[in-house]
Amino acid sequence: MTNKDLSQIHYLKKEIELNERRLKELNNNLNNPMFLKDNNGDAMKIQYLETKVNSLKNELFEEMIAIQEYINNIQDSLVRMIITLRFVECYSWDEVAIAVGGGNSYDGIKKIYYRYIKNN
Repeated sequence: MTNKDLSQIHYLKKEIELNERRLKELNNNLNNPMFLKDNNGDAMKIQYLETKVNSLKNELFEEMIAIQEYINNIQDSLVRMIITLRFVECYSWDEVAIAVGGGNSYDGIKKIYYRYIKNN
């Protein structure tokens, strides 16, 4: 699995969040009697975005399963923890270093991760 593959979860979560925010705005507009815009167009956008969000959530679920299987096959507990925190929990590298503890720095954690990805 590559860094790009592992990063996919983070970007899928962000894309879902963005689309859900837009969906909420459209629903608020549609339900606002003071909103004078064509509600039929908004209703179509809402339907499209709902379908898009569901599709992205399905894709996220599949990616999560694949990454979890990958993580489960890693022999090194520290690397498993780093990858889980970074790519499943979407922690920043600083947050990963703090969660891992043991005096590990942001740079040290990243080096461990990138060394593992390079060699495996």
